[in-house]
Amino acid sequence: MKLDVNEKRKLAAVQAYCAYSWDSILRPIVLTRWEQQKKSDTFDDEDDPPEDVNSTEACIPLAFKLKIAKEVYDGLSTEEKKEIDRRREEDRRKMYRKIPDIGEDGDRIAKLQIHKK
Repeated sequence: MKLDVNEKRKLAAVQAYCAYSWDSILRPIVLTRWEQQKKSDTFDDEDDPPEDVNSTEACIPLAFKLKIAKEVYDGLSTEEKKEIDRRREEDRRKMYRKIPDIGEDGDRIAKLQIHKK
């Protein structure tokens, strides 16, 4: 099986921003907005959080998190968006390197463990 033949895609810009900025920027905003949303809206059964879960963050629907991330991302400056694109491209290149091209042993072992069954 040849896993490196096709061109690989990188994360969408909003997904990458969410991953890069979750702890520092997005998490507090999402938690605050979720608390406001919970008080004012009703939810479909699939989005309604279970009552017995201890972590508030685990109950927040992914669609809600991505909606907030998109709103914040749309408000970023052009320079910040370019930095996110640069990191996305760097991550894509790093993730899809061929094993013989990886110089450091630790990185090579980590890459091999990704493909381990």
